[in-house]
Amino acid sequence: MQQSEQQTREQQQKDQQAQQQGKSGSQQDSRFTPPVEMDSSSTDLSSQFQVKFSEVEQLLHNLLPDNRERSQALTKIEESFHWVQRAVTAAQNNRNPGRR
Repeated sequence: MQQSEQQTREQQQKDQQAQQQGKSGSQQDSRFTPPVEMDSSSTDLSSQFQVKFSEVEQLLHNLLPDNRERSQALTKIEESFHWVQRAVTAAQNNRNPGRR
């Protein structure tokens, strides 16, 4: 029990340091970065989703304690972002059938 409390405190300290350094929630550090090459229309759409998913990520980090439930919530929004990216890519491929 003491070890998990220590890990929680260490993670909170890391989160606070990242926030103070202005890193927390920045797009370059976010887990919500598109993994594939996209045309400009798809990139714009993907960027809009990336901003919103990053905002939700920040809310989770800022408002909830570091626990299993928060980790599960982050995992589920990562999964949702993955499927959004797949949908954006599929729409792009439908617009440009030869580019896959």
